[in-house]
Amino acid sequence: MFVRIKKLNEFGESIGYSAKGKFKLKHVLPGEVVNLEDLTIKKPSKYRILPNCKFYYHCDGCSIQIANYEYQIQLKTKFLNSVLNKLNLNPIFETFEKSKSFNYLNTYDKSYYNLKVDNCPLVYQEINEILSILPNSLMIKGSQKLNNFLVYIEHQKGLSINYLKEIYNLNENISGIILKEGKDNRVLYGNNYYKERVLSKTIKINLFSDFEKNVEIFEKKINFLRNLISSNGFKKIIMYKSEFYPLFLFDIVKYCLCSERNGYNRSDLEELFKIYDVFNYEILSVKLKTLIEINEEFDLLVLNKPFIKNVQLLQLNKIKNVIIILENIRKLNKILKIMKNFDYELVLLKPFDSYPQIFNFDLILFFKRK
Repeated sequence: MFVRIKKLNEFGESIGYSAKGKFKLKHVLPGEVVNLEDLTIKKPSKYRILPNCKFYYHCDGCSIQIANYEYQIQLKTKFLNSVLNKLNLNPIFETFEKSKSFNYLNTYDKSYYNLKVDNCPLVYQEINEILSILPNSLMIKGSQKLNNFLVYIEHQKGLSINYLKEIYNLNENISGIILKEGKDNRVLYGNNYYKERVLSKTIKINLFSDFEKNVEIFEKKINFLRNLISSNGFKKIIMYKSEFYPLFLFDIVKYCLCSERNGYNRSDLEELFKIYDVFNYEILSVKLKTLIEINEEFDLLVLNKPFIKNVQLLQLNKIKNVIIILENIRKLNKILKIMKNFDYELVLLKPFDSYPQIFNFDLILFFKRK
């Protein structure tokens, strides 16, 4: 029996239909015809290429690595248009902001993979080089611009501390080695942070920060947000911060980067704030219970990586302008429905391809209440 693949769903799964119903498949592209008996492809897509990773068919991370990059952007754009058309929405659709297609991630995290890998084509090549000499690393993260990286490794039987010391001394680009011992962590050598350069400012980032992993796209998002806010003349901005995520790019400092409780001083904080021109705005951060009390005196509410329940609270306030920064397209349809039901018009949508080879991307959504 043969199935023709029609589309990708929000999970990056290929959806095909036959006389016997609907099928979900992996490692195939829209338009391809698949033999369900042996999963061979009878008619391959003209956009199909060989995967750049030897683990592709064993690791579920990069679901669309078999498509050339331009077609990946087409697939993501088509998915966005399908969501908008179903809800009869017609916003200004800004051009997809593209990224390097490989070696763009600043973090290797062992927990992301369902198998042991010794090389990942998505992370910086410098990270792969460190991984080749320290294959048991739990995490490696750092800056390609400033060439400094943190290594997080678990204390295991046979692991030589002297060997780690030798690695640290011989590799100038390793800014610190942090050792996991049971439930505790300790800085074995160097620092508990690495330095990154963002929009001409140097900031410190600790091991467990939620700092964005595609710095190239991060800078583009900051510039886009700056222009969006300034072009609309917004001056009084209210931000919601949840317990788990930093609200807005401004507020990332308190949760992810340079807090004094992590050993960084006030000047580090000020350097980070300068990146976002924070002092040009009157910004109020609020907790969840305060979110329902927002009134018209504020120009703008910004929600970053919101939970659905946070968006639902917008029914209870009177604010007219809302920016939502979304990093998970699986929430998109639900959020757009909620905002439409609350009489918010989607005025502008800007997609950022933060995750080439993966069927996900970031979005900045700008709403105005009717």
